[in-house]
Amino acid sequence: MNKKHIKFMLLWLIYLVFLENHISAQKIYFSKEKYNLLEPVELIVESSKLLNIQSENIPKIDGLELIGNSHSYKKIQHQSVYLYYFIFKAQKTGNIQIPSFYFHSNQSKLEFKSKTINIYSTENFFQNKNLNKETWKLNAHDVILEIQFNKNHAFVGEQINQNVTLYIKDNLIDKIFFEPQAVQNLLQNIKNTQFWEENLDSLPFQNVSYEFRNGIKYQKYLLNHSFLFAFFPGSIHYESVPFKIKKKTYLTNEIYENPLEEVTIYSNSLDLTISEVPVPNLLTGIFNIKYLKPPSKIKLGDKIDYKFTISGNGNLNTIKPNLPKLNKSCDIFEQNHNSKQYLFQNELYYSLEFEYHIIPNDTGNYKISSISFPYFNTKTKRKEFLEIPEISFYVEKNEIKFIDNHNISNVKTESRNLTGWNIWGLSILVSIILLFLWFIYKELIN
Repeated sequence: MNKKHIKFMLLWLIYLVFLENHISAQKIYFSKEKYNLLEPVELIVESSKLLNIQSENIPKIDGLELIGNSHSYKKIQHQSVYLYYFIFKAQKTGNIQIPSFYFHSNQSKLEFKSKTINIYSTENFFQNKNLNKETWKLNAHDVILEIQFNKNHAFVGEQINQNVTLYIKDNLIDKIFFEPQAVQNLLQNIKNTQFWEENLDSLPFQNVSYEFRNGIKYQKYLLNHSFLFAFFPGSIHYESVPFKIKKKTYLTNEIYENPLEEVTIYSNSLDLTISEVPVPNLLTGIFNIKYLKPPSKIKLGDKIDYKFTISGNGNLNTIKPNLPKLNKSCDIFEQNHNSKQYLFQNELYYSLEFEYHIIPNDTGNYKISSISFPYFNTKTKRKEFLEIPEISFYVEKNEIKFIDNHNISNVKTESRNLTGWNIWGLSILVSIILLFLWFIYKELIN
């Protein structure tokens, strides 16, 4: 193989790489293979370069009427991608054969290979969903309202996380809006009287994230994140609930005659099973206890601070501890209980701090009885205890020593004498310094 052959092969490889990149950077396709009769049919041109594409470049297709176009921009793996949408209105149901065609733009030749798409009737869809077809013009997968629990089985008093999420298909031609009042109405419809509900979030749906579902990119709005605690055992069924959204289409056509249109979508339904704990009326969840050990010895008249904190995940707000018990006479003052709630890894946790001031009425050995709080551990599925052991401390006499008047007089006299000596010493020191300075002055003159 001579140098000419090698040079030719290298040039050919460079051309192939360029050609492949050029082709992969530009493609034309329909967004899917099946469309509802009432939804827009999308032909998408995807390019890494800005193109000058007009509606006139698209050939007439039997069964589809071209009603408008739009474009958008996004980044995929740090590469700019331009998307051009050509919107068709389906004029009939059944299979529609799209013929192959070409069109040119900016010295680029785009090819669409022949394809068949299906347009299906909406009658059965609306009958099954019991919807008004006059107000439904979105595909069922374009906007999804989903209610989720982190478990489908729980015990009475066990924490259940509930998320209410709205998914909107990214890059929809229709723009979707929803109002705070509509969210409030939705949450009111979801609310179930069989649960105690805690909600730390105040309509956090202003923040949007993104999630892929079945390979489709959706905007994700968390409408509500709450925590439920069941009062009673049994089977609970959540019916599908309505949610009113508004959509705005930027195309002018008879099927989009309202610039801002209200649409009702429906959530999924759910079933939840609540079981009674083996021992009724117990705390339910996962908890721990910490306590502050008081000093082992105090003076009579001083107080003991007896503190402990119970924290964990469950129905901790139902706990009501009794006053601590001691073996000897004392006064016990209950302080304000501090209650905190905080989120950790999307779980709600409680922290309850209990504080008592104990003032013994006598000297001697005191004992604070041990404390035990039974609870049902939802992780180990058995009854367990939060315990503080017995605490002992000793109360001794508070001896106060008094100083008589004679000693106080002596102290004052000594203090006065000490002050006199200080004055005399200071005077002598000043005289010596002045005398020394006078001698230096005389020497300088002579």
